[in-house]
Amino acid sequence: MEDPKDRNAEFLRLYNAAQPLLRGWLLAWLRDFHRAEDLLQETSVVLWQQFGEFRTGGSFSAWA
Repeated sequence: MEDPKDRNAEFLRLYNAAQPLLRGWLLAWLRDFHRAEDLLQETSVVLWQQFGEFRTGGSFSAWA
């Protein structure tokens, strides 16, 4: 069984690497910095909740 601490660390590593891309996509889509930041925060919560569906080795950015 996988250690939850390892899975948490994996999420943080992958999310931190993908965050600039996600932020840029949201800014381009919304054209409003504050709305984009709010939606990025909401997105991070959903990604965390759904992280069990992510398959290690896949593209986190594409999955997100």
